[in-house]
Amino acid sequence: FGLSGTGKTTLAKEYMKTLSKKDRTKVLVVAPTWKAVTNLSGTTVHRAFELSCSIQQDTPIVEVPKALKNIDTIIIDEISMLRVDVFNRMVQIIRFTEQQNNHPIRIIAIGDFGQLAPVCIAEDKEVLEKEYPGIYCYDSPLWDSLHFQKIVLHQVHRQDDKRFADHLELLKYG
Repeated sequence: FGLSGTGKTTLAKEYMKTLSKKDRTKVLVVAPTWKAVTNLSGTTVHRAFELSCSIQQDTPIVEVPKALKNIDTIIIDEISMLRVDVFNRMVQIIRFTEQQNNHPIRIIAIGDFGQLAPVCIAEDKEVLEKEYPGIYCYDSPLWDSLHFQKIVLHQVHRQDDKRFADHLELLKYG
């Protein structure tokens, strides 16, 4: 996690560079939108997890999605944009995959919850708020079960003027 311009995505890119070609094939990079995922040469959450664009239901999972077959690590960029139902379904699919493959999958989440809100139309929001306490992925009952170890980046690289960067951050939270 980290403020805008602290290099979260750049750090993920650098991490990928440290991996061997073989290890890179075991890392799945996803993001909620195509625009977000192009920064890390990945794919969308919906494509990788074979999800529809409608509200995700808790139906039985019968098959591991093709993109997850030989994966050890999943990097989720711009996690703040991930809607609660999509995140919930992703975790269910990851757990199913772990059981089928008999090995754990590490999840690396990158984002800034004050920067970009989940992608959610008004009709979906109304339905989701009946089932969940909110629309953010951390509103999922499965969020806490993942026991994320939080690393927060503080140094802003995108702005040279620290005072201006601090004011931008204050604006974000009103």
